[in-house]
Amino acid sequence: MFDPSRLTKKSSGPTPAQKIVAWCKELLPAEIAAALRDKADHVMINVREVQCGDPNCAPIDTVIALLFANGRRAMTGLPMEMKDVTEAEVARAMAELDEELRACHRDEAPPPQLHGAPPLSAAARDAYENIATSIGYAIQRLSQDDVAAVCAHAMELLERVEESALRPPPRAAAAPPRAIDPKTKILAAAQKNDVDAVARFLGEGIDVDYANSLGQTPLHIAVMWGNLEVATLLLDEGADPNPVNQLSGATPLHVLAASNKDAARRLQCAALLVDRGGDPLRLNADGHAPHQAVQVDGVVPPDAEALRDFLEAAAQKASASGL
Repeated sequence: MFDPSRLTKKSSGPTPAQKIVAWCKELLPAEIAAALRDKADHVMINVREVQCGDPNCAPIDTVIALLFANGRRAMTGLPMEMKDVTEAEVARAMAELDEELRACHRDEAPPPQLHGAPPLSAAARDAYENIATSIGYAIQRLSQDDVAAVCAHAMELLERVEESALRPPPRAAAAPPRAIDPKTKILAAAQKNDVDAVARFLGEGIDVDYANSLGQTPLHIAVMWGNLEVATLLLDEGADPNPVNQLSGATPLHVLAASNKDAARRLQCAALLVDRGGDPLRLNADGHAPHQAVQVDGVVPPDAEALRDFLEAAAQKASASGL
């Protein structure tokens, strides 16, 4: 029998993705907003969550993609899950994309070296533009769920292409795209400093030294964000204080040193790690000890000087002790 009460239960407000899309539309440059009013498919806005491969961001990123009817596209990412995204963060992301969005609207190549990306040669620019145009045309008519699925698989494909270019593997059949490992939920909990969730996941059997495909462990993530409470729990549960990731050969001490999160909290995590066996002399892939990683463009930020000094003193003490 029809139950009218179900109608009221079904409506629970916009989803996080719908909120982000609405904010993006409000923040579009004026000429793009006008074109969108005249033509509903002038630009489509898709929001999805993906597993992040950057050690300086969250395990799960929210990716915002703006797909233009002419095949151009602009994309940015926020280092958090969709439910944690705020309007202010969307505003900052859209401001960074402003020049790129206007270029896409005019059907022009986006300006080079966006968001710190390495420069492209003329041949690389042509390849990039061909790929971007092909992807834009291929997915602009897909549903949001299908776009998210295609992009997740495409990111895995690009990872394998990059790995093959850097270290050509032996001839073999290509492996199928990997799904996001459900165990990464412990990385997300570590990033949020959710002690209860981390303890629960450990109780469910997730290894305290679980590492994702990039070698990032819960301890890497916790100390990167200055999450002393989760870091303490992990070490109490037997976590290795010196795991090395596959991105830069970084231990947790290297990761917290290079992070841009709260310096005072990272200093607390550094003291904890050194006390629990973290090696202040271990070198990363660039040949740097942790104290040498406390810098941005070769300069130590003022709020991180105490962290640098602590790590340097710990390294000197370890060296003098012959460790």
